[in-house]
Amino acid sequence: MYYWRLWRETRVRFFVFLILGLAIYWPVSVIVSPGVVAAGYEVGQVPPAQLASRLWGQGMDVLGVVAGITVYLIGLLAGCGGIGEEVERGSAAFLLTRPRSRGYFVWSFWLTGSLEVLAFTLTAMLSSYAVLFYDIRRPGPWSFLLLAPVLTITGLLGIGLVNLITTASSRTKNGVGGGLAFTVLYLILGYATYALHHLRRIGFPLPTPLALYHLNWNAALASTMLGWLAVSVALVGVSHWIVARSEV
Repeated sequence: MYYWRLWRETRVRFFVFLILGLAIYWPVSVIVSPGVVAAGYEVGQVPPAQLASRLWGQGMDVLGVVAGITVYLIGLLAGCGGIGEEVERGSAAFLLTRPRSRGYFVWSFWLTGSLEVLAFTLTAMLSSYAVLFYDIRRPGPWSFLLLAPVLTITGLLGIGLVNLITTASSRTKNGVGGGLAFTVLYLILGYATYALHHLRRIGFPLPTPLALYHLNWNAALASTMLGWLAVSVALVGVSHWIVARSEV
């Protein structure tokens, strides 16, 4: 069964991702705990609601940045494989003669990587929430939950991007290298458009899948998340199209 094969090949990586998710609490605690002490309270002492809200905001900002970067890199690693790797190994011809459609293998690989991203996201959020609640002793805002879909979609973008490059080139190293190169180029363009928009009042800000500050459920955030989710699925759809028309 293809899912069992994927599990055997990625189980070590899966548990490493879980450990990384649990470790995300550390930078969150490093930033928030000194803030509690600086405000004149001991860690674990209940602060005023306004101060608690500010501390939760700081914790969410740190979690969004650290976990966002990490989950995207996890997506890049989780996406380098699939049919492109099978072609590189020379096992694609045997695999694609099985009584399954070619799309089954493409989307099964995507689902496996998506579960790895989701597992990291949930462990990162749970560990960070536990530490923040211990430090602040007040429950966090409900908008904390909005980090889950934002982080997950960020990881899915990494999977779709690298899987597409790997499938098109039939080389795993091309997928990882191409994904990193595209990311660096995107960040450069993002900074350039940001500078033009805010310093020269020309151009427009490049859209980003990670909303780091003032998360609040509204039409803009919902449309942004749905749009990037559609992009991530479309990338896998293009990989499916390439595999379906290949002569392997």
